[in-house]
Amino acid sequence: MAEKSNKNIPDKNKNNNGKPKFNSNWIFAILAVSIILFEVLFSGKSSQKATTSMLKDMIINRDIENLVVVNKEQAEIYLKSTAIESGRYENLPKPGGGVGLQVPKPQFVYNIGDISNFEPFILETQKNAGYKDNELIYPEYVTRKNYFADILGWLILPILLIVVWLFMMRRMAGGGAGGAGGIFSVGKSRAQIFDKDTNVKINFNDVAGLEEAKT
Repeated sequence: MAEKSNKNIPDKNKNNNGKPKFNSNWIFAILAVSIILFEVLFSGKSSQKATTSMLKDMIINRDIENLVVVNKEQAEIYLKSTAIESGRYENLPKPGGGVGLQVPKPQFVYNIGDISNFEPFILETQKNAGYKDNELIYPEYVTRKNYFADILGWLILPILLIVVWLFMMRRMAGGGAGGAGGIFSVGKSRAQIFDKDTNVKINFNDVAGLEEAKT
């Protein structure tokens, strides 16, 4: 009889609306991936700033492997491996790395004033240093935008708000009747479900007692 009565009681653990619950672990996974990418791209020492005289010396010593002009504002200077190992340059940054990955990083950066004068200056300095035509290094021009930093900056605040919200909801849901969880207990029904097999012990004397109390 008890088993039959229990069948009519709804299971509180079932999700009545049938919708899948949001898994908060995805939030932490996104944060972990973001941290790893940030470590890969931006870890290590930053590139040193080169002056005009330093750039001339690099050209004269034939230490430059490649020049990359970014957004017509800054030149990235990549040194040859022989120049790096020569000991002429100290505190050089290592390639950005993390989880087994390495990202090439310029050893120096040079702030360009007038872009129209930069390439003639580079070529003239090389020719004065005795470079042959097939040895000349021409700057490579690229337009670059840091999409990762933009996306990460846009996502940090919403993710933090979601994490705080989930934390507070768990704290409130896990509280007792006297705690914050009691907020969600207001209005909950304490009604019991009876069926035809439920034994309700009410006799004539109980009813008669109620009538006497009224009079």
